[in-house]
Amino acid sequence: MKKIIAKITIFSLLTVLLSFPLPGKAQTAIYNIEMKNLKNHQATLTCNTDQDARVSVYFGKNANNLDMSVGSSLYDNYHSLTLTGLESDSAYYYKVVAYNENGEESESFMKYIDMENMADTERPKIIDFSILQTTNRAINFKIKTDEKVKVSIKYGVKDESLNKSWSTNSYKTTHDIILKKLEPDHKYEIKITLTDKKSNSLITIKNINTRLSNEYDKLVMRNLSPESYEQAQLMPKTAIITWESNVLAESKIFYGTNPEKLKSSKKISSKALEHKAVLENLQPNTIYYFKIEMKSDLNSKTLKSSIYSFKTLPLNEDYLSLYFKSGDVVTTSSKKSEKYLIYEDKKIPFSGNSLNKLAYDKEIKTISSTDLSAYKTTEGYFGKFYDGQVVKQANKSVVYVIDGKYKRPIANWLVFKYLNYQDKDVIIASEKDLKDYKTTELVTHSNQLTKNTPIANQSLVKSPEGNTVYLIANGKKLPFFSKEAFIANGYKFSQVQTVPWYLIADIPVGQVIIK
Repeated sequence: MKKIIAKITIFSLLTVLLSFPLPGKAQTAIYNIEMKNLKNHQATLTCNTDQDARVSVYFGKNANNLDMSVGSSLYDNYHSLTLTGLESDSAYYYKVVAYNENGEESESFMKYIDMENMADTERPKIIDFSILQTTNRAINFKIKTDEKVKVSIKYGVKDESLNKSWSTNSYKTTHDIILKKLEPDHKYEIKITLTDKKSNSLITIKNINTRLSNEYDKLVMRNLSPESYEQAQLMPKTAIITWESNVLAESKIFYGTNPEKLKSSKKISSKALEHKAVLENLQPNTIYYFKIEMKSDLNSKTLKSSIYSFKTLPLNEDYLSLYFKSGDVVTTSSKKSEKYLIYEDKKIPFSGNSLNKLAYDKEIKTISSTDLSAYKTTEGYFGKFYDGQVVKQANKSVVYVIDGKYKRPIANWLVFKYLNYQDKDVIIASEKDLKDYKTTELVTHSNQLTKNTPIANQSLVKSPEGNTVYLIANGKKLPFFSKEAFIANGYKFSQVQTVPWYLIADIPVGQVIIK
């Protein structure tokens, strides 16, 4: 009894010991987290850890998306990190993550801070100033700043008074500004004042020339593509339409198969000189009609184009191979629809339950009826065997040759020999497997199957110009689906004969040997 109690005591002690972290593996405690020195879009975060660690701070405006971070690579128990890019009118979520010297990770609870009272004594800075376009009567430029500002502008002809003004009360980091009703071929002085929410201001002066030409007084579309078949911007289900405008303009395209009812539309660009419409989910080999509408704020003009047309390309193997590969099993969305195996540019139908009988354990992909129709249908399987295989039941003497959905009895040993079969070629099949095939007429002469085929039955051949290996069977050439299918059927590449291409070309294609 004492031994039992001793064992229980030792076991209990081990359980208690194992419930505590092993030495050197303890999680890091994070405490004294403080956010201070909130000034000029920065803040300092300080914290302590109970062991030497490196820390990172993750922060953002959304608790579920802390998309900004700052970190240190130094191991210490006191940490100070500077957070930058903070906006004075925003609030932030943040958390601290510590990594000890063993690589273990610990993190604090989520914290929250409102930057409304952040001190701001610095003037805004211009990150980017770019002239988008100048015309004879307008100037369009963009200003990007490091913080949200409002803009006021005084402008006029250089060396004269700045007698015109433009302003906005919207606080943004990016302002797209158009100054209109200007004189052609004049140099304008533009005084720009940027003011942030804390009334810090920055003044900058720009000098910009207007153009002399009056070509900008109208809105013009040019360089439309495609307008002919030679401009290859088309695919079976996608069309890319491009054009240019003489002034920055918004654009929209309307399109459809009926020129009188262009039912589909798409906004292309908010403001651009070069416009690109990518039209998707189109019907292959179909004529579409389209028109373009544009509007420009620079000259206050609009444009509606004539109605143009294009024709999508027919479906082809290259396009379909982007979505479906040789070896994919596909079906349309209908539950009762046939399943097909994709082989190069062909589809192989599976009848009844033969897909499972072939043990093709693959994900079945959904294909549209349009895409499916682009594949040529080649001979499918009607059971377990492919054309040309010879089979018999274990307890029966009749040998059959598989021919499509039929099994044809071979009359005698002489016919069997002239068809180039050997005893080892005969497959012992179950009655259930043979029931998938209907019995048809007796084969009394080899040419009933071989017909006028110039290559002997059961030969393995390829042409010098290609890599596909064929089995000649029943007057047809049966390609092997893959190298694995070739080997699985007991063949060796040393058996393959290279024959002139024209001999193979004259033989019709039969079933694909899958397994």
